[in-house]
Amino acid sequence: MKIALCPDIHCYYGSRYDVLDDEGGSIRKKEWMRVASKMYSDCRHHGVDVLIAPGDYFVNPKPTAEQIMLVTAMFSAFETAGIPVFGITGNHDVAGAGTKSMDDIVAEIGRKPGWCFQTFGTKVFEKNGEKVGFAFLPFVKAPEIAAYNPDFGSKELSERLLQISADLFKKLEGADKKILVGHWSIQGAIASSGKTMEATLSGVETVLPKGDLIRQGWDACLFGHIHVPQVLSDKDNGGPFIAYSGCFQRINVGEANDRRGFYIYDTKARTYEFYDLPAIPMKVFEKDIHTEADYKELLEEIGNTDLSEQYAYVKYTVDKDNFALVSKKAIEKALEAQNPLSIIGIMPKVVYANRQRDASVTEALDSEAALDKWLTDRETDPERARHVKEKYRDIIEELKEED
Repeated sequence: MKIALCPDIHCYYGSRYDVLDDEGGSIRKKEWMRVASKMYSDCRHHGVDVLIAPGDYFVNPKPTAEQIMLVTAMFSAFETAGIPVFGITGNHDVAGAGTKSMDDIVAEIGRKPGWCFQTFGTKVFEKNGEKVGFAFLPFVKAPEIAAYNPDFGSKELSERLLQISADLFKKLEGADKKILVGHWSIQGAIASSGKTMEATLSGVETVLPKGDLIRQGWDACLFGHIHVPQVLSDKDNGGPFIAYSGCFQRINVGEANDRRGFYIYDTKARTYEFYDLPAIPMKVFEKDIHTEADYKELLEEIGNTDLSEQYAYVKYTVDKDNFALVSKKAIEKALEAQNPLSIIGIMPKVVYANRQRDASVTEALDSEAALDKWLTDRETDPERARHVKEKYRDIIEELKEED
């Protein structure tokens, strides 16, 4: 049986880096539709039997009606082509414990309950004499996990999830292959930031130990959540196929170098292939500028790069004494001459040489406390300081979501 692992759908990032085309339409929306169409045609061409959608159908829990209908239409197209869709909720889909997600609305419109497993469950799909059992481990809020079995209420979250997956495995007795579908971080996965997910006893990110999943006996673990396509295990290293397909679109410049595509896994041969998808590329120029020659090298690099149908972003570091060497306007003109789809940022970072560090700001002081001290030392107006700290917390939460 051939199974396509759909990337995180995230339909679609209309507010971030979006521009209008000559007809007044959203470039990001058209990009999303182009990616969905390519994945559909590739799945049909390669004889896919099942599509697995491992969560994050939307950017947030309150998508527009148009976004809901786009996802519904995509799933309906696969079903019409004889490719059933099974999916789960992701962290971007869930508003709160015990609440319905818009994923459920998609399933109700399509009259296909299998399009969204919002709670833990199993499904056996049979084709050509092969029974493949799917177990679903969707993202849910912590109270729902505790409610699954109160005996695990005091245990660490990943341990409870592992116990749930073990219980689901037992329910699939009799299936020829057993596949776990989830929307969580797995130990060893690498995020777009370069951070490697590690098993922890506390913290924001819940990480499932890869070794424990392997020992449970799964034939494959098909997961969403991490936006870097990657295979954590396969038959070449003696393990099951464990993979993330990534994401439909590049969400921000932090994902500029992430490949966009999806995996097709063959359960009998235990082999897989990755197929690229036509997401809009992002070209990032980075340069440390210490001299005029460094600045000219940056302009030359831009001038030698065809940016057609790409987003462009420039990030440069310059010390305070040489700040006047660099013209953001000149950089912008150099970018525009290469015909980019859009310039999404020109970000300078000014380095102050020989700056005396405040001895009271130590590594033991967390970032918010350091900000608070800085505001106090500057005798910042209390209302202004409160506003700055609120913005800081918003930025931290946004960075956590991107991880």
